[in-house]
Amino acid sequence: MSYTIEIFANLLPQERQQALAEAAHIKEDYLQESGKIHPSLRKLHAQLVKQYPCLSSYDEDDQDRDDCPWSDGPLINNFGSQMAMLGISNHQDEVLAYVLVCAGKLNLTVMDVQEGVIYGPNDLQAIQFIQKQQQLAAQNRPWSEKTVRDTVLGYVEPLLARHGFIFKKSKSAFERNFDGGSHWIGFVTYNYSPEYQYSYSVGIKFDVLDTLNQAIYGPESSCYAMHVGRKFFTGKNAKPGVKKFEELPTMLDELMVQLEEKVLPFLDQACDVFGVDQKMNPIVLPGCDQSDRVEYRALMVAWLANNPNFLGLVDYYRDYIKGYSQDYRDHLEQAISYLLQHKNEE
Repeated sequence: MSYTIEIFANLLPQERQQALAEAAHIKEDYLQESGKIHPSLRKLHAQLVKQYPCLSSYDEDDQDRDDCPWSDGPLINNFGSQMAMLGISNHQDEVLAYVLVCAGKLNLTVMDVQEGVIYGPNDLQAIQFIQKQQQLAAQNRPWSEKTVRDTVLGYVEPLLARHGFIFKKSKSAFERNFDGGSHWIGFVTYNYSPEYQYSYSVGIKFDVLDTLNQAIYGPESSCYAMHVGRKFFTGKNAKPGVKKFEELPTMLDELMVQLEEKVLPFLDQACDVFGVDQKMNPIVLPGCDQSDRVEYRALMVAWLANNPNFLGLVDYYRDYIKGYSQDYRDHLEQAISYLLQHKNEE
């Protein structure tokens, strides 16, 4: 028996009865049209058949045909100008979870016809359903670092997508752009088999800071305004670890709380140099990446934000690193020299 889902190109009303009425009206038009497909629905089709090949792509005697989740094909025939209606005959929950992930990225609404549930793009219901399937999928995979890493990434992706982040595979991080800069959140796992630990780091970049950094250190240089680790948000050195699948849900839930209550609110208030300046000057905070010479970045942010205590911060950071290597101190002095010179010229 086929399991039916309906996918809508436009958002449905918040009120349930209004949403159902609107969906019924769209479906009437859908059943009478042919040929025209909404661009976002066409993108969805491409993503779905890449993950789960179309039924029509199998030969009649292909043994894998029976495992195909789609109840009919070509699948593209089920897509229209306002909605798509898909029949799923195998792996219903797994396929629905994947549909919800793709739909969230394309701002599509999904209706589970059997259960009468309407999933808005990356809404709480969708996130919870996807996360449940992520946990079940992990349980059926070999216990390994890759299983832990993939489960962490899959678990957080719907929440981060809801806040405008897109996963960048080349960087192994989630990134979102805003006017004049970007935020990113990267996750890493550590193999201490049979235990696997994870951590994350958060970065903030501003175009104006890159321009200033290049004026001081050369055209090839680049820097973050802030680059902090998990310790910055939790105050804890120890990384969470799991030795068996049963421990994974607790770790994932704790991670979600940290993202929702600390990391995302922090980033939402760090979309300009003024907000970041208030958070990092003077900065003696756990979790800051000292290897990135945080002091010179803090001074550049203070300079850009016209921090009234800029000269006091210069003295503060000079004193703070007086026991560091000469190379480290010279790097800071290069920034101080430039910033003081140009501050005096203003």
